[in-house]
Amino acid sequence: MSDELLRYVGPAGLHDATIERLERNGAVLRVRIRSDDGQLISAEFRGVTQILATAAEGMLLYALAEMRNDGPQRRFVFANWYDPGEEGVERQLEILADGVDFA
Repeated sequence: MSDELLRYVGPAGLHDATIERLERNGAVLRVRIRSDDGQLISAEFRGVTQILATAAEGMLLYALAEMRNDGPQRRFVFANWYDPGEEGVERQLEILADGVDFA
């Protein structure tokens, strides 16, 4: 896998938002996100084949990035803000999927 950024995806409200919950149903993963102004954002990933998640719920987001991927699927990485109050807590959410929609 490459660490080359292709683009940031999703609405502007993802910046400074917090992941509240992950809900998986087969090949669909819904990520519930609360923006810093209280708006609920739902990111629905379809055709999911891989999820790398470590303490993702509660993660404070910088952005959702699409990274270069050699395979046929798209690689989405939730970029975590560094929170000095959580020193020693590693948070990660990375998803391989066919695509993502927002509501």
